Amino acid sequence: MNTYRGGCACGAVRYECYKDELKAAVCACEDCRNASGSLFGYAFGVQSDDFKIVQGSDLLKPYETRADSGNSVQRFFCSNCGSPVYAKPGAYPIVSIRVVTLDEKMDLEPVFAIYQKNIPHWLGLPTRCIEKGKEMGG
Repeated sequence: MNTYRGGCACGAVRYECYKDELKAAVCACEDCRNASGSLFGYAFGVQSDDFKIVQGSDLLKPYETRADSGNSVQRFFCSNCGSPVYAKPGAYPIVSIRVVTLDEKMDLEPVFAIYQKNIPHWLGLPTRCIEKGKEMGG
């Protein structure tokens, strides 16, 4: 299992997570779009037990939202710099971590896309990403 590290923009909040291989996804539900301030959220998931805050837990502020699915989502951001760091979907034992918060900047091509109806046609996501998202109901 590999160790991945990252944190917020100012460096006050730091995390570690453990996973064999990172697989990113994009989500274009209204909640992810609003939380990212962009066309979609871009994240990877790890099991909750494979994620830990190693610095700055007192600076993390949660914000609870209701996803398009109707499930609650707790989103955590640094109260010092405002960077969104990760989210915890209430219905699943995972942590969804923003790809851009990784220390090692990776070119992670998303393996699936959900809520595709909200993704502009001109964006041109990879075909396999679109197809996998459709298999998942996206």
